[in-house]
Amino acid sequence: MNNQRNNVIEFYRYLFMLVLLAWHGNYGFFQHGYLVVEFFFILSGYLLMNSYLKKPKTAAQYTIDRLKRCYFEYFVASFLTFLYFGILYNCLKHTMSLEVVLKYLPEIFLVQSVGIFNGGYNYPMWYFSVLIVGGYFLYFLISRCKSWATSFILPLLIVFSMVFLFNERDSIEDFAKYGPFYSPVIRGVAEMGIGIVLCAFAQSRYYKSIRESSIIYLSICIDCISIVALLLTFLCFLLPTAYDKYVLMTFPVIVLSAIQNRGFLYRLFNTSLWNRLGGITYEMFLIHATVGSIFNNLAEALGISHSIICFIAYAFVVTFLAFAFKAICLKLQQRYFCTNRD
Repeated sequence: MNNQRNNVIEFYRYLFMLVLLAWHGNYGFFQHGYLVVEFFFILSGYLLMNSYLKKPKTAAQYTIDRLKRCYFEYFVASFLTFLYFGILYNCLKHTMSLEVVLKYLPEIFLVQSVGIFNGGYNYPMWYFSVLIVGGYFLYFLISRCKSWATSFILPLLIVFSMVFLFNERDSIEDFAKYGPFYSPVIRGVAEMGIGIVLCAFAQSRYYKSIRESSIIYLSICIDCISIVALLLTFLCFLLPTAYDKYVLMTFPVIVLSAIQNRGFLYRLFNTSLWNRLGGITYEMFLIHATVGSIFNNLAEALGISHSIICFIAYAFVVTFLAFAFKAICLKLQQRYFCTNRD
């Protein structure tokens, strides 16, 4: 599987993971670093649709296969986070109670931050739960009526969802409940829907005919537009005013450019370095809350301020530990479950 990875996508995955590390680490480099989640949701929707087009499955089988690849590492990371933020922290504070354990259970069953239970100890994992729950719903939808879903239902769902979210506030980083609907689920499903529609367009006869007739010029144009889109995206990260709605236009361009496997960006990033770094972004995501807390506590104890040098050290530590965490989990899976994550 690693040899089949798209190195441009892997570059973006690692780049945006660094932005997320800075955001969750409170380094203050970005005013709106949470917006990288939109890239990962859109990319996940694209890959979901691409998976369906290559080998259709039932929604249940697709979700089970996904959990087989991802859940073991998720469980190990969540358990370690629970020991650190739950058991250790509350023991030191002498506040151990049944609530400490009960708060952990929704995280194990992937129902935190999907409408009934709020949060968890590994707080960034709301994204993963929404990805699994929302991914099941969307895969079921396209498996039942692909043409209607991609041409009518999903575009309508995307528009209505985004109008609703942005009518409430300018920022998409919202964890409020609106009746039976929970904002992160609306956000995740709509953005994965964008990825699905984007993939349907990229695989359409119309787009393929344009690529075949002017492949070189089209690839160069898309790459140039994607660079402008990337610069505008980082501008949205940096500016104090929330321009969240605009990344919903820039990220699809970035994804479309990355997946074409042609143009100068493909040649520029066609190296195994990005393959390897992009391949551990999931592990970085799983462990960075715990590692970040420990790192920041040590930095504070040593009197080290949050600077660019401190962040580089932090990113290096998370990257190194992610490689180690992935290798250890893979060996445990192979030894005790006879499975391979890839």
